[in-house]
Amino acid sequence: MQNFCQTTLFFGDNAVRNSYSCKEFANEPVKIEIVPQGTVATKITQKLYCVSTNEKKSVLNKFLTDPALASVIIFTRTKHGADAVARSLTKVGYSVASNSWK
Repeated sequence: MQNFCQTTLFFGDNAVRNSYSCKEFANEPVKIEIVPQGTVATKITQKLYCVSTNEKKSVLNKFLTDPALASVIIFTRTKHGADAVARSLTKVGYSVASNSWK
C-alpha cells in the first residue's frame, strides 16, 4: 500500500494570497467555491466609512450604540488590530468574540 498524505486548507475569503499558500503546501490543489467570488450575503448590509485613525474608536462607539444594530461584525487588517479592538470593547462592557484574542 502506497503512503498517502492529504492536506486540507479552508479559507473564509477569496484573497489571491490564499491561492499562493495552497500551492506552497499542496500538489495540484483543487479550489471549491460555495458561492461565486464577490457574492454578497443578501441579509447583510455592508458599508465602508473612511475615517482618520484618531476617530476610529469614537465612530465605532457611535455605531455600536445604535439600537438598530443587533449584532455587528468588525474586520481588522491585522491580528494586533483585532486584539486592540476586542480589548477596547471589552473594557466598556461589550460582549466580544475574536478569532485572535484570548
